[in-house]
Amino acid sequence: MKKLASSLVALILALGFSTSAFAAVYQEYEPNDKWEDANSFYAAHGNQINGKADYYNSDRQDRFTFVATQNQKIRLQLAYSKAGGQVFTLKVRAGGKTYTTTPTKDYVDFDIEAGKEYRFEVYGEVFNLDYNNFNYSVYCYVLPN
Repeated sequence: MKKLASSLVALILALGFSTSAFAAVYQEYEPNDKWEDANSFYAAHGNQINGKADYYNSDRQDRFTFVATQNQKIRLQLAYSKAGGQVFTLKVRAGGKTYTTTPTKDYVDFDIEAGKEYRFEVYGEVFNLDYNNFNYSVYCYVLPN
């Protein structure tokens, strides 16, 4: 009985630690078209943002901020439907530089420093109104230094 109880406690602890390592999914919410209204994001490996650039309500951009918790190199990758020539861009301001995705490169890599605030935005450049899918996702990955 004692062995069974110990095994159950070990299993519960293992499950508790493993579920804490799961990635977080953030939903973009309005208003976030100005930097003072930007959505907060925690930049950690596997975290993601799901959002929508709403062409019909003149909501072509969504802005986000995060404060780095440690020094590391990260990748932000933008995913969206490119049907009908649709183009979205992700622009990051970090270390006095601006990093921007292109139609042929959907990610940006940059170094972050603990305690500093970083800003990025997703912008709808070209919309396919026939397709009517303006959803996007931003994925965060921690890269080896």
